[in-house]
Order: sequence, then structure tokens, then C-alpha cells
Amino acid sequence: AAYCAALIDALSDLRISGLKTRHHGDFHLGQVLVVKDDFVLVDFEGEPARSLEDRRVKKTALRDVAGMVRSFDYAAAAATRLLGDADPEIREHVEPHALNWRDLASTAYLERYFACMEGSSILPDDEASTQQLLNLLILEKALYEICYEAANRPAWLSIPLNGVLALMENWRATPAKT
Repeated sequence: AAYCAALIDALSDLRISGLKTRHHGDFHLGQVLVVKDDFVLVDFEGEPARSLEDRRVKKTALRDVAGMVRSFDYAAAAATRLLGDADPEIREHVEPHALNWRDLASTAYLERYFACMEGSSILPDDEASTQQLLNLLILEKALYEICYEAANRPAWLSIPLNGVLALMENWRATPAKT
């Protein structure tokens, strides 16, 4: 807990450049429809727990990127859980594959996003600041998910809790990125 608080303090003191813009506000896999060979984004109302006024404020577009990264984690955890509940022996076999998919999907998504956004004034001026801001936003999203699950689906609380623990472990192992 102390490490988490110190990390949040360090990241929240950053002064990062980049334009603020309107963004989806609740971007995850459930908000993306596949239509033939294209994607359609839906449901632009933002996070339900935020006030309408807060949802209208321009913010960094990386908030939506963080939401999608967390969504890949949710998809992997939910699939593992669903299959594990149906047959507990399968869980041990499925979980490493689900986590591998999550990592591959997140990496591919981030690589393509940053390649498309290269040179854009939407992102901070340097790669280190962009990564620090994204780390903070992923953590913020996971903490929001903890509150959401506690209030609405307590049985799912382990998904964002494990996500926060994994983030902390990853950042502890690679402090240069934070």
C-alpha cells in the first residue's frame, strides 16, 4: 500500500504536455462492434459514476487507451474464470494462454496506437512522459473498477484487485518506467 501511494504521488506530480480533447470516457471491448472489415465505437456517455459535467471536460485521449488496456485484462480474467467455473481442472491450462493473449493484445494495440499517433500534439512531448501518464491512467482505471465492482458485482472484485497488484509488481520490477 505504501508503494502504491508513493507511486501515485510521484506520477501525479508530473507536469506533462499534450492537448486535451474530448474522449470516449468508458472505452473498452464492449464498446467496440465489428462490422464486416471495420469497427464501430458505441456508447459515448462516459463512466456512469462520473457526473455529466466531469464527462464533458476535455482530458488526455490516453484515458481511453488505458481503458482498452484494462479491458484486455478483464477479457482474459473473465474467460479464465468462466472456463474455470465450468471445469476447475481447465483453469490451470487456460490461464497462461489467456494471460499471453492479454499481453499480445495489449502490446499490439499500444504499438499500433502510438504508431498512428506519432507526431501528434495529443501525446506528451516525449516517450517517457507518455508512458508515465499511461501508467497513471491505467492505475486510475483499475482503482475505479475496484469501486465499481464492490458496488455492483462483488464476485468480480478480484479482477481489478489482481490488476492493481500486477501493475504494482510490474512497476516495482521496472522502476525506470515510472
